[in-house]
Amino acid sequence: MSSTRLTHPTKTPLKSFFTMMELIAVISITAILLTITMRIMKTDSTKANAQIIGSALNFAQAYALSNLTVGDTSPADGFNDEYVMVIIDNTENKVYVKKFKTGTTNEEILRTDKLAGGSAVTDTAGTTPSNFLIGFRSKGDPIKVSTIDHPSPLTDPPTDASLKTLATQETITVTDSKNTATKQTIRVKPFTGKVTYY
Repeated sequence: MSSTRLTHPTKTPLKSFFTMMELIAVISITAILLTITMRIMKTDSTKANAQIIGSALNFAQAYALSNLTVGDTSPADGFNDEYVMVIIDNTENKVYVKKFKTGTTNEEILRTDKLAGGSAVTDTAGTTPSNFLIGFRSKGDPIKVSTIDHPSPLTDPPTDASLKTLATQETITVTDSKNTATKQTIRVKPFTGKVTYY
């Protein structure tokens, strides 16, 4: 009687390691994907600050339309009794929304926002004043106070004579302090007060 031996098929060892080229390819692809993800997730201070300022301007106009009293219908200076101002304070990196009443020192802080560091805010002329003052009357139309006409300290309301109807478009530019090519622009349209930022 002959015996039959069972033989097991020989196992070929599996390749359990990357070649150098495969390893470099995997690391490169991972680095590229990580870089793209980081860029998407990174919050740019210029964009964040433009959104904060734009939001404050929109809030101020909406508040003015909804909550301000009309007061005298034909005041000598052309302004109603109450108005809302957006104050962009470059010194403290803050944006204030305040309600004022003409002829008084009454003010009410409606909102305060902190700006992210690393960017500078400039006006239409390209200068960086210590503060900007753009506001809205009860009908939502924009007004402006030039920095030189604003009293010091900033908490004091502007004089009635310094309030001027915004007759030309106001441009506020937020620029990255490290890379001046990175900018965001906020525009306030004259008469309507429409705010756009991009």
